[in-house]
Amino acid sequence: MGFSEKEIDTLPEEMQEELLAEGGVKVDSEVEYEPTIYTDLDGVQHVVNEKKQRKN
Repeated sequence: MGFSEKEIDTLPEEMQEELLAEGGVKVDSEVEYEPTIYTDLDGVQHVVNEKKQRKN
């Protein structure tokens, strides 16, 4: 499946069983920023989680 033993050991047992049952395969992925917006009682929207800049 592409997972190391160490990676598998860190997964919750339910997820391990699900991956085995469905024949899961590890793929590279990238999490994209999606803001969480809160709208107050006056209808003003506020971003709850600001996008963080990556430092190289």
